[in-house]
Amino acid sequence: MKKNILRILAMMSLFFCITAFADEANYSIVVDAGSSGTRMHLFKYTTEEKIPLISNVFSEAIEPGLSSYETPEEAAFSLKKLFDDVAQVVKQNNIDPKRVAVILYGTGGMRLLSSAKQDAIYAEVKKYIENNYAFPIQDIQTITGEMEGVYDWLDINYLKNTFQKGEPTVGAIDMGGASTQIVFATHDHTQAGDEINLTINGVVYTVYSKSFIGLGQEKARQSMSTYPLASACNISGYIPNVNSAFDFSTCNKIYTQILADYQSQFKLIPFVAGQKFIAYSGVNYVYRFLDVSGANKQNLEERIHVVCNQTWDLMQANYPDVNRKYMANYCSNAAYLDRLLYEEYHLQDGQLEVDDKIDKEEIDWPLGKMVYDLLLKQQRGG
Repeated sequence: MKKNILRILAMMSLFFCITAFADEANYSIVVDAGSSGTRMHLFKYTTEEKIPLISNVFSEAIEPGLSSYETPEEAAFSLKKLFDDVAQVVKQNNIDPKRVAVILYGTGGMRLLSSAKQDAIYAEVKKYIENNYAFPIQDIQTITGEMEGVYDWLDINYLKNTFQKGEPTVGAIDMGGASTQIVFATHDHTQAGDEINLTINGVVYTVYSKSFIGLGQEKARQSMSTYPLASACNISGYIPNVNSAFDFSTCNKIYTQILADYQSQFKLIPFVAGQKFIAYSGVNYVYRFLDVSGANKQNLEERIHVVCNQTWDLMQANYPDVNRKYMANYCSNAAYLDRLLYEEYHLQDGQLEVDDKIDKEEIDWPLGKMVYDLLLKQQRGG
């Protein structure tokens, strides 16, 4: 009788275990630890097709970024809400958390810290996750700007189905707070340090990826603020008791001087004529605020003159729903983008599209990271 009871209890335990974690699909958590904030994604995926099938189950973002905190312990604890929320989603979907690996990659903000500070933050993050959650850790590190750019490119083209349909690929321009990336497929083979070959659906792509640390919009704006005529980049009346009035020409010239230090690098960018690009993140915020229709130099400058010559009081009245913290910088950032996109990258009419989504899916490099890893795993026979 006792043996029968034990057998029944064992079967019930097995039943409940199977029921509790009925979902046998593959899942991964990818965390983008950026300069201004941290964004988490929970992905569901399968590798049965030539192009992996990946869906975004859950996304959430917090501010500020890991690099902003005074101590490593504070940086690690800042992730609590993200991991608490994703753990709840995993539980609600009957997913075994022990099968959901975590990848956390630092980008521009972390790249600006010393190696010792990065290591200290990552050590605390690793300890915090291991002590509080069942998720195994696959990788925690700072990635290069070039690899971030490759993931950008993979993300955009995966969402646009260019790989699946065998269509010409689209380049990516990502404007972050600390760094910016320009990435596109090219037939150029002279920039070995900034190029990577990827085989996708039987096609070999040479992908040029260049990251400029210090040219993210926040870092560029900090550099601008040190110039004697920096007040020309401020909206009239924004800073009380300061004689400032936005002047596009003067502000643009300041950014021209800032970008002059990067001319030797800009000259090495392969020919971009005819290449289509999608610009997102910081570029998208500026273009959406200014309501630029048609992403070209003329339309951008027309909207700059219309919107940015208002006083701060009038701008606040005209845009009551826009966060004041960000609104104060949009015109300065616009003058910067006008110079970078059209004078340094030499983009012409019809080359650039600005958006933050493709078919309702947010553009964000973590999906590209998933594509990269799963394609590599396929090619290795894993």
